[in-house]
Amino acid sequence: YGSNGNDVLRDVSFSVGAGEKIGIIGSTGSGKSSLVSLIPRLYDTKEGTVYLDNHPVQALDVRHVRNQIGYVTQQAILFSGSIATNILQGNADADVDALEDAARSGLIHDFITSTEEGYNHLVKSKGTNLSGGQKQRVSIARALIRQPRILILDDATSAVDLSSERLILKAIDELPYRPTLLCISQKIATVRRMDKILVLDNNGMIDGFDTHEKLLATSKVYQEIASSQLDLGGVPHEQA
Repeated sequence: YGSNGNDVLRDVSFSVGAGEKIGIIGSTGSGKSSLVSLIPRLYDTKEGTVYLDNHPVQALDVRHVRNQIGYVTQQAILFSGSIATNILQGNADADVDALEDAARSGLIHDFITSTEEGYNHLVKSKGTNLSGGQKQRVSIARALIRQPRILILDDATSAVDLSSERLILKAIDELPYRPTLLCISQKIATVRRMDKILVLDNNGMIDGFDTHEKLLATSKVYQEIASSQLDLGGVPHEQA
């Protein structure tokens, strides 16, 4: 996959089972976002095939595919209107209970109820009256209210502190439905909690696809990232 004759991803092949939690990590420009964008067909591959339920994704109706996916990017996109309206853009037919459940899982419910207007709290255009972390949590709630089969978090908690991020991931893990999770992050402390971690090198190739412990022994790229973020006891520097 690539543009202008330059491949962003090369010889990438891996499979993910339904309900699995997969972390994706690599340096800037390694193709992490490009990889996950192939699933909802924001782009198509030049060579090779992306499969969903053993069907080539390009053979499926694009609306059908996208309706099964919750996709949250680092840059949260919010619109002028109530905070409820922003969340309900993920599922306009959701009831109040579903709205509040999604907000709780996204760790934004407590903030909402602390405002005078509650779920009618006005969000300004582009969410300029919310912090970066609040905007990301609203976006996560909007994705979760869809009850997606596949949840893609593309650096979607970058503005959220580590303890809040852990609570969000725990809430996702405890959802009554179990979405397949693809979680892109620059933080070892985040991806190490996944079932497996996909490591991309600077050439857009897979340097490893395994658990945190095994990658520490087998993936040079992962070792380098980990050594910059973890102390000798394996504890993130943020907590040291």
